[in-house]
Amino acid sequence: MKKILVASDGDLLIDDLAELYAASKGVAIHRTKDATDVSAAIIDDDVLCLVADRNFHAFKTLQNAVGNKKIFLVFDKDPGVQRLEEAVRVFNDLFVGAISQSDMVKILHKHCSTSFKPAPSEKVLELDGFTLRVADKYLIEPSGKRVSLSEREFDFVRFHFEKTLGNEVLEETEKSIIEMDRKDALVYKLKKKISGVRFIPTPDKNYRMQLD
Repeated sequence: MKKILVASDGDLLIDDLAELYAASKGVAIHRTKDATDVSAAIIDDDVLCLVADRNFHAFKTLQNAVGNKKIFLVFDKDPGVQRLEEAVRVFNDLFVGAISQSDMVKILHKHCSTSFKPAPSEKVLELDGFTLRVADKYLIEPSGKRVSLSEREFDFVRFHFEKTLGNEVLEETEKSIIEMDRKDALVYKLKKKISGVRFIPTPDKNYRMQLD
């Protein structure tokens, strides 16, 4: 799988939707605080490019790597025109603040358009503005907030996504989901965990999921 290496001493922000978009194109986000990872990435054909925090401790290593690998520099806040002008002469592109979904589209299609292929095996379920990422087992709310799910919570939510979307669900799967909720009180837990989700009881002792 192709990847983007993110070099930062802290938590360089990449929007959940940006990370989801990259994954849908078969590109993983790998984070590091280690300068040796940056050096190794220069000769790693699976690394499409690097996204680096301007405050990264091994900034010299990044500067020396330009030309061998595309590198995008991220400032946590607007540094002023002079510093931007200096940086844009060296790096392939500049960003201020978190990397958004539109930024990721630009990175992949403008700078790496011949270097990646979509991953057909990646499955994403979308319903009423909510996105369920099957490979990573998390839910993204319409606000962009990512909600991590346990294995059983994920199976329960995926079942209701599939059923609401009209996808085929095996009868034995439905029975096991009903028993799972009775045992683990998943409906109660998920209503507290996910904003805007409701589970409406149905005559067959199951629920109909409704997302607001």
